Amino acid sequence: MSSLTDQFPPLRRNKFYFTLGFCIFCFLVALPSTTHGGQYVWGLMDKYGGDFAVLLIAFFEIIALMWIYGFRNFSQDIYAMLGHKPGIYWIVTWVAIAPILIILVFIAAMFFYKPLILEADVYYPPWSDGVGWLLALLSMIQIPLWAIIMTLLQKGDTLLDKIKMACTKNDHFDHRLRKHEHDTDAVAMVPTTKMTPGYDNPSIKF
Repeated sequence: MSSLTDQFPPLRRNKFYFTLGFCIFCFLVALPSTTHGGQYVWGLMDKYGGDFAVLLIAFFEIIALMWIYGFRNFSQDIYAMLGHKPGIYWIVTWVAIAPILIILVFIAAMFFYKPLILEADVYYPPWSDGVGWLLALLSMIQIPLWAIIMTLLQKGDTLLDKIKMACTKNDHFDHRLRKHEHDTDAVAMVPTTKMTPGYDNPSIKF
């Protein structure tokens, strides 16, 4: 809900009705889980909606945040909001350990994948695996889909220019962070006109 109201500010003016409608929608979507076949529905959502998809999305999120946006920029954001930067433990975990562990768990989950089983001898029908993978793809396809859309919407003469623009923060984002402009150390961000690959890409200097 917060992400929707952030993306579409007019919803904030009707927060009560938006919240009510959202709760009713979630209630109706959850109704199938209360039927006699609800255990099957829950199993599909748990296996495909909360297993492969979550791992892959988490991997790309941390790569985008730490390796494209840059852990130094992220540390400055934390400093601007909380007054202190994250320690070396968190930096190393976010930049290296977490992505490696996530992708290893994802590979292991794919390698040891087995068709869904409700009980010891009760199997899902064969077509249900297709429904499950479709459910997982609905989540995972959002990453490449919106990456392509946002890249194509950028201004640039070549595809490479568009990709660089899509991976560069804008001045509007910086201004929203600068709540204490007198404290230049707390909010010092890399100017978009002076971006250097080494600053935003930790693989060069880390």
